[in-house]
Amino acid sequence: GGTCNDGVCTCPFGYGDYFCQTVTVPVRLVGGNGYSSGRVEVFYESQWGTVCDHYWSLDDAVVVCRQLGYASGAMAAHKSAYFGQGSGPIWLDNLMCDGSEPDLFNCTHPGVGIENCDHSDDAGVECAVTCDDIVCQNGAVCIEGHCNCTFG
Repeated sequence: GGTCNDGVCTCPFGYGDYFCQTVTVPVRLVGGNGYSSGRVEVFYESQWGTVCDHYWSLDDAVVVCRQLGYASGAMAAHKSAYFGQGSGPIWLDNLMCDGSEPDLFNCTHPGVGIENCDHSDDAGVECAVTCDDIVCQNGAVCIEGHCNCTFG
């Protein structure tokens, strides 16, 4: 589980950013709203890196959102560094997910680190959030699709 301080929920390393659920490949969303949208980054070989938007589709976004615990899937798959450019390695390119995979690394791709992109091609997602999808941690309650860490 995570901890809540001043309305901000944090999770231990290796867990989904917002729901504190174990994920097979650590993934995070950066530059968006802080929990359900942002640039997609994956952790590989002890380093965070981005995902290139070549062939990026809603099926790919669904896999990311499911990894983070959003059972309702994705509302949008964004291209062209919509949430800003990342830095460091670009770990994945030419992803072709069918939406059923447990994580992005299980989608069809040419190989980790094999890419012909730059960070202007960073992929992003907007996950669909409802309270039916959310299991809040440490006594937080779900309000309008968000875990509210204010304790009553």
